[in-house]
Parts: sequence; structure tokens; C-alpha cells
Amino acid sequence: MIINYNVSGSDRKQLVAAIAEHTGEKPKYLGAPGFAYQIGGLSYDSGYASGMASPYSSSAGSNLNKDILKSWTPENPSTTIPRFQYGDNTSVSTSDRFLLDASYLNISNIQVGYTLPESFTRKFGVGKLRVYLACDNVYYWSRRQGFDPRYSYSGSTNYANYSPIRTISGGINVQF
Repeated sequence: MIINYNVSGSDRKQLVAAIAEHTGEKPKYLGAPGFAYQIGGLSYDSGYASGMASPYSSSAGSNLNKDILKSWTPENPSTTIPRFQYGDNTSVSTSDRFLLDASYLNISNIQVGYTLPESFTRKFGVGKLRVYLACDNVYYWSRRQGFDPRYSYSGSTNYANYSPIRTISGGINVQF
């Protein structure tokens, strides 16, 4: 079991120690400003499970996952995806077939800046001049597109949670 909360310093050490004591497993997690990864653990992909559900009369307008096309048929007997049948409420019962590797790589922010030398800026009557560029949510990778185990607080993902958007900003700081 991997639990990943956003804690730092002594709180992180206490949390890791508590998890190791209760589960016998130490999370393989590394955090640095703007960078995080997790290796191992499982998370239930409820978004994928709902996309694999057989339709009902009340499910008009629902989306299906493209993997439904790989479901069992007499012509495709070696698949791991059950038969697709209208109204079947057992094909997406909670099971380990929706457990995914919760490993991920996340570069959450990068900031690059340059302060021009005062010998140069004084020529223009400026004390300090700094130019910077910042990007948040730079890169994220997980086992399946749309699957984000960072928000798996209970061991299950929720398709109603959106991953953070990427923002790019820049600026100039001037001191006279």
C-alpha cells in the first residue's frame, strides 16, 4: 500500500514511519521542489471501470471506453475483458481487473530566472532587473492516460477529479 500525502520535513518522516509500522512496507517516494514520483502500489481506476460498464436504459449519453471493443466474443475467446451485454450489471463489479499500477512521474513546476548584473542595469537608472519564466504542471505520466493516482486518497480514483492545468507565466522584476 502506498499513501502519498503532501507533507514535508519531520511530518513526512513520521508519516513514512507510521505506514511502515502498520503495513510492513515503506513507500518508495521521492519529493523535491517541483518534482515527485512514486514507484509501486495499486489504485482502483473507477473512471475506467465506469467506462467499461454495459449500458442500461437510463445510461443514454454515457461514454464507453474503447477497450470494450476487445471484450469476449466467440471469435475473441482469449481476452481478459468479459462479454459485452446490454444490462449486464456484473461485468464491472468491483474486482482486481480495475487495479492499476499507481506508479507515476510528475514535474509540477519549473522556474527559470536571470538577474542582470548591476553594472549593466545602473546605466539605465535601474537598481536590479530580473527576468523569469515559470511553468506549473509541466509533465505528468502514469500507466493509463487519464488515470491520476495522485488523487487516490482512498485507494480509488474518481473521474470527477480533474488533474491540474498547465500554466506558463513570466515576468520582469524591476527595483529602482
